Amino acid sequence: MICSNCQTPNPENARFCINCGISLQPSRHCPNCNAPLVPGAKFCYNCGQPLSVDTTPSIQNQLQKFMPRELLNKLQTARSGGSMEGERRIVTMLFCDVKGSTALAERLDPEDWAEIMNGAFEYLIPPVFHYEGMVPRMMGDAILAFFGAPIAHEDDPERAVRAGLEMIEGIREYRRKLQRERGLDFDVRVGINTGLVVVGGVGTDLRLEYTAMGDAINLAARMEQTAQPGTVQISDSTYRLVSSIFEVEPIGVVAVKGKSEPVEAYRVVGVKVITGRLYGIARDDSPFVGREKEMEVLLQNLADVTNGQGRIICLIGDAGLGKTRLIGELKKRWEQGPQSGIPGPWGMVSSASFAAYRPYAQFRQHLIEHMGIREIDPPEVVREKISRAYSNQLSGLRSRAISIYSILLGLERMDGNDNSGYLPIEGQAFKDELFNFVLSYERVWLDGKPGVQVFDDIQWADPASSELFVHMLQLAREEPFLFIFAFRPDPDSPAWTVREAAKKEYSDIYTELLIDPLSTEDSKALIHELLLGVELQTEILDRILEKVDGNPLFIEEVVYDLLDRGDFVHESEGIPQTGNGKLGDLAIPESLYALFLARMDRLQEDTRRTLQLASVIGRSFYFKVLKRIVERHIELDQELHKLQDIDMICEESRQPELEYAFRHALTQEAAYNSILLKRRREYHQRIGESLENIFSEQKEKHAELLAFHFYAAGDSRARKYYMMAGKKAAQIYARNEALEYYSRALVIPDKPSPEETMSIYESRGELYFSLGNFEGASADFEAALQLSRSSKREGDEARMMAWLAMVRWSSGRGKEALELAKEAEAKAIAIGDEDQALFALIILGTALQNTGIITGARFHLRRGLLTSKRQGNHKMTALSLYFLTMLENFAGRFQRSAVYASQAHELFLHFGDKLRACGVLYTWSLAEGGYGKYDRALEILEEGRSMAEEISSLWLARYPNQRAWISAELGDWETAFRIDIDGLHSAQKVPGYREIEISTLINLVLDCIALRRLEEAEEYIKECQTDLGDPKYGSHNWRWSIRLADARARLYLARDDFEEAAVSTAALLDQAKKVEARKYAARGLELAGQIHMAQGDFQQAEADLLEAVKQADRICYLPLRIQGRFLLGMLYKQVDHIPKADVSLAKAIDLIKSLEEQIKHPEIRLSFERGIGKYRRNPPW
Repeated sequence: MICSNCQTPNPENARFCINCGISLQPSRHCPNCNAPLVPGAKFCYNCGQPLSVDTTPSIQNQLQKFMPRELLNKLQTARSGGSMEGERRIVTMLFCDVKGSTALAERLDPEDWAEIMNGAFEYLIPPVFHYEGMVPRMMGDAILAFFGAPIAHEDDPERAVRAGLEMIEGIREYRRKLQRERGLDFDVRVGINTGLVVVGGVGTDLRLEYTAMGDAINLAARMEQTAQPGTVQISDSTYRLVSSIFEVEPIGVVAVKGKSEPVEAYRVVGVKVITGRLYGIARDDSPFVGREKEMEVLLQNLADVTNGQGRIICLIGDAGLGKTRLIGELKKRWEQGPQSGIPGPWGMVSSASFAAYRPYAQFRQHLIEHMGIREIDPPEVVREKISRAYSNQLSGLRSRAISIYSILLGLERMDGNDNSGYLPIEGQAFKDELFNFVLSYERVWLDGKPGVQVFDDIQWADPASSELFVHMLQLAREEPFLFIFAFRPDPDSPAWTVREAAKKEYSDIYTELLIDPLSTEDSKALIHELLLGVELQTEILDRILEKVDGNPLFIEEVVYDLLDRGDFVHESEGIPQTGNGKLGDLAIPESLYALFLARMDRLQEDTRRTLQLASVIGRSFYFKVLKRIVERHIELDQELHKLQDIDMICEESRQPELEYAFRHALTQEAAYNSILLKRRREYHQRIGESLENIFSEQKEKHAELLAFHFYAAGDSRARKYYMMAGKKAAQIYARNEALEYYSRALVIPDKPSPEETMSIYESRGELYFSLGNFEGASADFEAALQLSRSSKREGDEARMMAWLAMVRWSSGRGKEALELAKEAEAKAIAIGDEDQALFALIILGTALQNTGIITGARFHLRRGLLTSKRQGNHKMTALSLYFLTMLENFAGRFQRSAVYASQAHELFLHFGDKLRACGVLYTWSLAEGGYGKYDRALEILEEGRSMAEEISSLWLARYPNQRAWISAELGDWETAFRIDIDGLHSAQKVPGYREIEISTLINLVLDCIALRRLEEAEEYIKECQTDLGDPKYGSHNWRWSIRLADARARLYLARDDFEEAAVSTAALLDQAKKVEARKYAARGLELAGQIHMAQGDFQQAEADLLEAVKQADRICYLPLRIQGRFLLGMLYKQVDHIPKADVSLAKAIDLIKSLEEQIKHPEIRLSFERGIGKYRRNPPW
């Protein structure tokens, strides 16, 4: 026979289950044939008659005798509220069993064993109900208890551990009895774990059992199985939630079947003498941020009390806003305060949620704190401590106080029948005397000094305590006494009684402080403090701020949860990153989950269901959408008003649609996470279809919302909407969001068309390329190329090859880029696809440019420009101009480059392509500065920076590099060096190719040479030489080789190493000739002139310098036009050609004066004055 309770097989003649002791005898008969029925039967085994649900007493019915009436009412509310339906919850599970029960049961008759276990349950079950847990299963020799389902509390892990400790302590007397009467060695052990489970009616039986399923419950069982008899053992997940409250002993790791890694376990020793905070930082005091105004008010009240005036303060704020932290800071000020000598007494009592139904629980705690009473103190010691508190009182008064407080603390009975020797007192008489003694005790406690008494979390106070608090307020009229009551804004809680009384009867000495969330800036400051000053990336910081809503507790828990999970990796430069470059999911930390679930569990069924359905829509939700998916019987307006009244949601807007939003992001997440996955998918499907109908004409506008819901529903329509959303996001330069949308579009379960998939890969590849992620871009374009080939789409194939060519040259693989570009052009021409042929032609031109084949590059790019204009293909015209701008700038054709840049910029803006428009601005600025238009260069550069900031472009990192270059061109080397040093750090963080970094390093070489910091210059050169040729610096190796040769030659010259300077100069001239770099050819000639002049070869020096000046004049390169003439003037002076010297030097001065007249910008003028402008006043000769 199978037991209907625990499913254990039993002998056929068994009357009671051998495992759980429940009766196996039939308790009812078939209504059709009167055959005896097996418990739990759905049909009669004799005639097949369908049967109603078994009325055999259930476990819960058996347990009701242990259940407090308040808990029974709550369970009934939970059942009616829907929270006993299937849900996902964070639950703390407690297993308690009898050690060696199998051996014990074998020695006893089943009836005897059932009797023994029933007796044990008398001790094991009440602690569970005492802390409002639930016992869903009794297993003969064991019980399973839940804390957090179906009723959640903020402190369920603490409740579970306290219940476990009370089980171990409470069973001791029963153990001794069994040892004495039956000779049995009987002991129990407790295992506890906290984790995610599915709870509710699980199974297919008509008698669904409220239970839990999931890995977490197996781990709880494993904790119990490995615990020592007479101990409570907890897992690491529970330990992290209660470590500030209980003393524990680590016992190492426990192997768990099915888990790859063993689990840390701890043995609970007992409650700490001084308990810490359940939430927040257990390490040190949390940072105190953003509460200056509140602290000012509190300090003023503190000063009033110090001056002899009583005060009453109510601190009101939601959970986690920092009421307790504010009080803690005030206590520090009190202890360090202005009063002389030892400060007056400070008392603080925190209410516990599980004490809300114990009369005078908070005041009892108040007495225990003040009198130094410990839980382990025997009654005579407690009475002695009470007596000591009244040592200065008359003996009769002291005796009566001992009696009153002994009753209050549970040491004696009200009727006096406990042999204590004290007179009986009960009912109203007890209350009257208690209230009188409270006032006298508080005066004794003050001892003539100013004092502070804090009652924290009194929203959990019992009604008797709140009435007593109101009675105590009169002391603030009579004594220098500051009462502080801290609680949450719940008008239905006992705390409101205290508030109303203080506000009405003591208005002249009453202050009410409403604690608001932290501002964005204060929230940032708190995160900064928690991370010990380390700066977060903007994206990570914004996501945290969005999640926490300015709540300090949420901030602490979310930040430390991320740290504990290892999501932040502190890199060498001190910037916290995530291991994979992305922040992991910002899920609700387990420490906070119950905080939100507890509020949900207090809602009625329709209100709760409304909240859950709204959470599926999102943080904000349209009334119209919610109306379409909510059950018909729900009065939606009424339920939304209820949720507004309790501040869980708020009205966001009325136009163009009525829209609501969750007050806290974490509330929405908690409601959403409580829904079973299957239900979630159903709801998302309904929401997606509703949105399609509601926004039938605005689907693109709401694409990301539609995609989200269909994706969560597993519906293939998500792909279409993610593609829409990706395109829309890319257009507004939300590139990371666009990447996410395209990535999700690729993982929709059903098989899309090759064209659709290729489009996604191409779009995502372009985004990767724009972000400098060449590896990702290459992979996507390769995938798109393979699809184009397999589907015989030759035009797409040519385009993918052209894209791959661009990726290859950008990542330093120039030869591959050339081959791909040529192949792409040939393919497009062969199939007669003019558009793809033109695109390939332009990419081939820029591939040639980036590999240093300048003549070929110019030919192809100009061909591309002419062809695109002829075809009217303005996008390709802009692209041709873009690349020609770069080519002509480096070639020293600055004015032509500026014209190309102006035209390209206008076209890109016309097409809305701000990314390339931004890039053009930076090259345009170089071109303007190249021929001496420094004001215009800075103006365009600032426009480029502004646009880069607007679209979050990588070009932003180039700004310092070019800004420093302008100062260097003007000879202001100090400013250039400072800006370059600052810019190097941001340049090194740019992903993809590192051209900005190596350009900045070469700038620093030149800065250091000019400032005579030659050793630093050499270090920068070594760094450049080490990395030169590395693909990460792109395929512009020839550009960096030329610039580095120029810098190296100048360093050798500064050190008077003319031989090495000559070698480097020759290399510079050779490379400049090959790539038509006219500016660097002129600089090379100027260097050669200086070397020859230093070596005394004045004739060759003159020839070199004259040619350098000639070339500088031809390309309008102003710094060399001035510098070259100064050098010629000094050369002529050395050989006594005074007239020639005067002419050269006068021309140099004229050029400086002409430049001075052009400069209007204050920053440019300042650099001019610090640099070459000083030569106007103090010529170098």
